[in-house]
Amino acid sequence: MTVVIDDALLLAVLSGSPPPELEGETLYTTGAWYFRLGRVVQPGRAAGALSGRLAQLPLGRQRQVHAFLDALPLWIGVLSLRRLVPVVRILDPQGRLNLLAAEAVAAASVLDAGIAVVVEGPLLRAASDALGIPFRILDV
Repeated sequence: MTVVIDDALLLAVLSGSPPPELEGETLYTTGAWYFRLGRVVQPGRAAGALSGRLAQLPLGRQRQVHAFLDALPLWIGVLSLRRLVPVVRILDPQGRLNLLAAEAVAAASVLDAGIAVVVEGPLLRAASDALGIPFRILDV
């Protein structure tokens, strides 16, 4: 199955510690989640949940994550907003979704995929449920 993963799961995958539930899955993320992860793990940034997880990793794994963020591996897909914005216009004509939720549900819709996150967002969950997109909360 194909699954769109959030920034926390992306960090787990890039650090070599994906949850077992993602084994054998075709992985995608969104540009927004990729951007958020890239921003929060920059050296010198204030400590947060993701940067804290990265800091707990051995130095070699931290370097690996940074290298992967500089050049996202081809085995993790990211769809262009050029492709997703027209889909969002159809899926969310009232414009109720924020960028994170809109991009995730549009990508899942285009890919006929599910969505997996670490922290449930009510907006994303509601949109996924309304569109029949499989939605999972995973531990990292």
